[in-house]
Amino acid sequence: MAKLEHRILEKLDEWTAAGLISPDQAAAIRASEPAPKSTTPWGIMIFAGFGAVVLGLGVILLFAYNWDQMHKFGKLAVVFGALAVAHGTGIILRRKNQPSGFADAAFLLGTMLFGAGIWLVAQIYHISAHYPNAFVVWAVGALLLAWLLPSVAQGLLAAVLISVWACCEAASYGSHPMVAPLLVLAGTGWLAWRMRSPVLLAVAAVSFVVSMAVGLAFNSECVMAVLLGTALLLGSAAWLARDCASFPAAARILQATGTILYLPLLFILTFNDTAKSLLMDRYDWRQQPPLGEWLPLVILMLAVVGLTAVACYRAVVARRFTTPEFRSQLLAPALIFTGYLTAWWWPTILPHESFVTYLPGAASMLCAAANAIFIYHILGNLWAGCRSARLRQVVGGSLLLAVWIFARFADLFDSLLVRGTMFMVMGAGLFAVAMIYHRNKKHALATTITPNPGMEN
Repeated sequence: MAKLEHRILEKLDEWTAAGLISPDQAAAIRASEPAPKSTTPWGIMIFAGFGAVVLGLGVILLFAYNWDQMHKFGKLAVVFGALAVAHGTGIILRRKNQPSGFADAAFLLGTMLFGAGIWLVAQIYHISAHYPNAFVVWAVGALLLAWLLPSVAQGLLAAVLISVWACCEAASYGSHPMVAPLLVLAGTGWLAWRMRSPVLLAVAAVSFVVSMAVGLAFNSECVMAVLLGTALLLGSAAWLARDCASFPAAARILQATGTILYLPLLFILTFNDTAKSLLMDRYDWRQQPPLGEWLPLVILMLAVVGLTAVACYRAVVARRFTTPEFRSQLLAPALIFTGYLTAWWWPTILPHESFVTYLPGAASMLCAAANAIFIYHILGNLWAGCRSARLRQVVGGSLLLAVWIFARFADLFDSLLVRGTMFMVMGAGLFAVAMIYHRNKKHALATTITPNPGMEN
């Protein structure tokens, strides 16, 4: 929206010269719009940061050519000297009021050299340790600079490093750092909110999803429950952030991240065999698993339920519980999460004989519910997009419809006649959607563009 307003302000002179609006109207439009806000100089940051990193790599390779012949104190001097030069350059650039992108690039180079120095120091003293810990130290260093400067670039690097640490722990050692999502939430998510940075919030949200999946899904039985809960958690947080006037982009980012996670999971549950397989891999609570395994999962589920309840209460108080947005963004994910969690947990208290009888029926009901909700999302996007002439929703609903129709060939449509009929129905439906969208778009343009009575001469 900000970019659109900026482009409209740039076009005012052209519209005035063409006689579309009067000079008084142009002045009134300019007076009604706030002054452009300063933004993060991403162009300078990207190119300067890339140049700084390449320069640093060149210096490292230059010393690496004679690394074996250097004394260990000389190696330490190179490591700490490079850190001092990089961060000292950043401090000087900041004090001289240079564009912030150059100072951020210098500090980012220092953080990159700090990460390289961790392994170099370990090599110098022949330290053989738990290697994922190096990513933790590196991430903490980036987080400290991100808060002290403050810096979006450092926050981005910290979010990525935390995810890498969690993945390395799970892949190499089978451990699941449950503190990783909390570190992302408190370290980078809170920083993104304070700095009002959409980019940092988006990366922090993705890192939060990765760390939740790696940290809490300690075995295959818990993956779907954790991911569905995380998607609903993001959707509820997005609903609560809708009324935040100081950071309006937060709700869109959190909702987009939750939706991107939620829709593929819902689509997976639309297959009966997949739903049966997920329910069959049940987590047996009767075996009394260790407290460290099940307690974080229970805390996550309670957090999801609590935050969703608060979001629903806010929607009821604001009289938004009847809106399509509430049904698609909050109610539908909550229903499928509740249905899956109930079908997944309930068999754990049943004997094996009852579970064998229970499984097919539960899987079929869960699959039917997932298909019904998925179709609701398709029709909801098509209806809302056509009614309000929003191309993004129309395209999204059409893509979801095409994906669902093609996927159903594998498990529902065995007859060629039925398949051909479904192709015809889908084609006719998409053609009708295109016609309705085009008509409403023309109507919207006709009602918003009105001639200026003073310019009719």
